Amino acid sequence: MSFQEKASRGRRVRVRALQTSAIFGAMLVAGPAYAQCSPDPTTAYGTTDCTGTDSDGLTVTTSGSRVVVAADAVVRPGSSAAAIINRATDTSFDIKGLVDGGTGKAGLFFTTGPAMSVPCDPYSGATPYYCVPGSTVTTYPSANTSVSVAEGSTVTGAQGILIRLDTGNSNGNIYATISNWGTISGTAGPAIVVDQTGIGTLSVYNYAPGFIGGMSGAVSYVSNSGTIDGGSNAAIASTNSYLNIDNSGTIRSSGSAPTISSDGSAYITNATGATIGGSSTAIRLSDSITLSNAGIVNGSVIVTTTGRQSSAIDTRTGTINGDLILGAGDDTLQARYDATSGRISSITGRIDGGAGTDTVEIGIDSDTTFRTIVLPTNFERFGLLLSNDAIATLAADFTPTTSIRYGGSGTLVNEAALVTVGPAIMAQFGAYGPIFDNRNSILATLSDDSSYAVSGSRIINSGTITANGGSGVSADSNLTNSGSITASGTGASVSYGNIDNSGIIRSTGGTGLTLGYSNTAVNSGSIDGATTGLSLSFGRLTNSGAISGGTTGVALGGTLINTGTGTITGGVSGGALGRCWPMPGRSSAQSTWPRPIPTIPALIFSSIMAAASRARSCWAGETTS
Repeated sequence: MSFQEKASRGRRVRVRALQTSAIFGAMLVAGPAYAQCSPDPTTAYGTTDCTGTDSDGLTVTTSGSRVVVAADAVVRPGSSAAAIINRATDTSFDIKGLVDGGTGKAGLFFTTGPAMSVPCDPYSGATPYYCVPGSTVTTYPSANTSVSVAEGSTVTGAQGILIRLDTGNSNGNIYATISNWGTISGTAGPAIVVDQTGIGTLSVYNYAPGFIGGMSGAVSYVSNSGTIDGGSNAAIASTNSYLNIDNSGTIRSSGSAPTISSDGSAYITNATGATIGGSSTAIRLSDSITLSNAGIVNGSVIVTTTGRQSSAIDTRTGTINGDLILGAGDDTLQARYDATSGRISSITGRIDGGAGTDTVEIGIDSDTTFRTIVLPTNFERFGLLLSNDAIATLAADFTPTTSIRYGGSGTLVNEAALVTVGPAIMAQFGAYGPIFDNRNSILATLSDDSSYAVSGSRIINSGTITANGGSGVSADSNLTNSGSITASGTGASVSYGNIDNSGIIRSTGGTGLTLGYSNTAVNSGSIDGATTGLSLSFGRLTNSGAISGGTTGVALGGTLINTGTGTITGGVSGGALGRCWPMPGRSSAQSTWPRPIPTIPALIFSSIMAAASRARSCWAGETTS
């Protein structure tokens, strides 16, 4: 080997050695992946991707920014206040890896910018309200953001997610939406903390198999099909004026705090197979509650309102393993019933309706006979919610303590002698399907004529119904009477539908029967009123019985067909809508007044009829229309 060749080879070895040293030095400098969120700082309406390990955190200050934390990425705070901080609007965070704030800092921190003094410029939109051009005004920035935590990913820290206004901004608002399939946890208490005043809101969607270690603060909406576990703290402790929870998963806690609490009102749905509770108090509210429970509530439900806010609890297909204590509103409880004990069976503990006028409604989905009803403490009204065309029968030995309401689809049969102060039987508002069938006696003492002893959609009476101080029967669509209805107010009223009366309908102080509209109304019995026998607004009634009124037999606005055996005493009145003439084959000699000449125009004929009919009776076989 020549000298030149040896020299060249030496140079190549030294170059390679320097290259190797440089590479090794670069590796030493790089160490673990660092500052791996890029671009950092973020850009407006751009995307920052975090891969590897970012140990100095990320702060988002640009509107519309999107941050994606990859599945193998780790983001830690370093010297920052949290692993990831958001101060901007219209931002989104897609977490597929680990965001870890450590023991003293939050994983995600959503906040606002501080208040700022800016020149007044109402026309450019720089100030949100009118001001004097040239002056200086203070603006309070707000922020809105959304977070998606993927299955298998984790957001953790002293708080997994902390939402709090900037200390220099007292009037801004933060609006946040969290969608979780992974794990959100907090080492210093609840996983999600909303330290927020004003009208900002937080909506949380926790999907199976997602896990959230509790939440507190201004929480407004929670949809859960996964698990929310507060541990020794509350699972959900809201300071908002309203809280909406839709649960098909598990919401639990194990400490002394209620599993769910709110400083305002709450709307809670607990689906079939879902569970709420674990603490001795499952739900505690300072305002009203609307609870639809088809699952299990383990613990008491307590409402402490002293105002008139009304609560509604439906646990007909679910169970509350604890007490139900309600506040001062006019509350409604819908529950299952044990026919043997006469008590509610879907609540295992004490039931107290509190102040107000409270109603308990029993769900009936199969034929049931009632012999006794034990109303819970401070409940004043009792109702039946029928389904599956069930028949609920009040047995002969049934003794009511209050009015009975009913609704749904089915039939309520009365075989008892009911005596009530106030209405005896009332249909639930909007109940246009159920039937009430009275086979014994009802005596109701009422306060005025606007109250009815019995009201409903379809009513059958073969017994006696008596109303003192008020009206007898109000039927929305159908009344079949073969018994006796007597009232000091209106005897019976049918709004829109049919009536078949073969019994007695009587008013001792007003109108016997008021009929709004009917195509197939029939009377073969007796209708009698102290002032008016029948008030027919529209439609048609066929009379083969007796209709009488102290002042007017029939106040007519529709069509009255008086058959061969029918009598009307007290005259017929109705102005232009009331017209009377003999049926074919009848002679004018059978009338108490002269018949009109057929060629007289109808309007003149009607006027003559209206004036003359006040002092006459319609004979059998006449038609009035």
